[in-house]
Amino acid sequence: MAKGTAGKSASGASMSKYDIEVEARLQALEKAIEECKATCAANSHSHDGGGSDPRVDTIIKVLQAAPKINYDRQAARIEGRPLPQRESAMMSATDLV
Repeated sequence: MAKGTAGKSASGASMSKYDIEVEARLQALEKAIEECKATCAANSHSHDGGGSDPRVDTIIKVLQAAPKINYDRQAARIEGRPLPQRESAMMSATDLV
């Protein structure tokens, strides 16, 4: 009988043909993961809360500067919820809509 080994590990231990095949697959997966990470990092964008359109940035700044621009009422109207009561007792044209 001939005695042989399919290969040796990094530590010098004998590895079967199956172990070598599994190790090759593992290394291929690790390489693919590193490539995916690099691609994700290259495609990631840092956002500071603004949109990519300057008009969206302006809208966000206006809403942040004056949060009582009926945001709650407009959001409720869009989402189909009951409109919240206004702080003032005066009726406006938007109350009729």
